[in-house]
Amino acid sequence: MVRAGMLNEAFELINSMAIQPNDVVWQSILSACKVHHNLELGEIAAKNLFQLNSHNSSDYLVLSNMYARAQRWEDVARIRTEMVRKGFKQTSGFSLVEVKRRVYKFVSQDTSHPQCDDIYEMIH
Repeated sequence: MVRAGMLNEAFELINSMAIQPNDVVWQSILSACKVHHNLELGEIAAKNLFQLNSHNSSDYLVLSNMYARAQRWEDVARIRTEMVRKGFKQTSGFSLVEVKRRVYKFVSQDTSHPQCDDIYEMIH
């Protein structure tokens, strides 16, 4: 249902279930809300996730990114502050590039490579 964008129907189904939805159900709803740009239901899904004592930083990041897309910067800051308070760490993104049979790892915002200025100049 959620993949097809039927978020309201999925939410109604979840609320009518005899058992309490677990974190996987709420994560699925939250992810679908991000894809289909439904911040209102995304906030409800996130609230339920957080009440389940979620220790998954990606749940917080999804909601933060949804707020950023909606340009709700105070909410972005609130979620990021909550992540810091809970001790969550964001895993940096990276790319692997092979040049002349050598593999180089480039981590987001890393400037330790001796030719990082030339590399960043080339890709920007």
